[in-house]
Amino acid sequence: MEFQHNEMLEEYGNFKVSVIDGIDGSGKGSATEEMAEIISGLGYNVLTVDYPQYDALWGQIIQKLLDTDDPTIDIYQRMAIYALNRLESVPSLKAQMKDIGSFYNTTYVLFDRFITSNAMTCAYYSKKDPKILDDIESLYKFMFDLDSTFLSILHIPDFHVVVPTIDHGKAMQAVEKDTQRSGTDLYEQVDILKLGNRIYHEFAVLDPRRFTLLNQDSSYGRRMSRDRIAREIIKIQFGEIAEYGDRKGRVYRFQFDQSKVDTSLFKPILDRFPSLRLLNPYK
Repeated sequence: MEFQHNEMLEEYGNFKVSVIDGIDGSGKGSATEEMAEIISGLGYNVLTVDYPQYDALWGQIIQKLLDTDDPTIDIYQRMAIYALNRLESVPSLKAQMKDIGSFYNTTYVLFDRFITSNAMTCAYYSKKDPKILDDIESLYKFMFDLDSTFLSILHIPDFHVVVPTIDHGKAMQAVEKDTQRSGTDLYEQVDILKLGNRIYHEFAVLDPRRFTLLNQDSSYGRRMSRDRIAREIIKIQFGEIAEYGDRKGRVYRFQFDQSKVDTSLFKPILDRFPSLRLLNPYK
């Protein structure tokens, strides 16, 4: 069967996937919320999912690593921890998709951050050691290899990423003005955001079929409106979405359920990185 890049097919419904990625302060969350409102207004159900999932146990470890540098964790181990966080979310995600999915009407799943967010991990470590970026293609392949189980379980044969790009200085200003944040983390530094922009660009050069870089700045230096950014991403990801009757769809936010975690999913990664067993919160 031929799959479209934005399509996820499961035994319990028909899903189309959007992935929005980019540096902190680029407006990913706002764009996701606006897209959800637009698509649900056309009569379709929408599920929004953001990563990392900090409520999960591996997510809590990620939070600690974002707050305090741990020199014993290298770039590959940190990527593995992010992959483990996605895996612990899988059973909850499948259960929620089953609850809201339908064969008769498409459900749109909007991911705010995804596998390709490892660009920021590359940025963080390349600040310490610029040589890390000498073989960025290997890092790119590595992150897909790590998340192969995640993609396989969710039946996502392929996906396309829209990266709303913005100057790193403006992004840093947005981060600092965000009252919902308790403070900045280790990735939210202006030089790391600058490196992040560079790495997303290099990912797009490596894999142009998978990436679209959406420049938010007009020729006058003004940032696109939230509504326009959302509509541009919808156009890129899904084309024209026909209105579904006169009804309004519902917007669901992904809810992580700790009781549904399947620890057997972690085994391939923990076997590959035995040192992470010492951090494993599911012992």
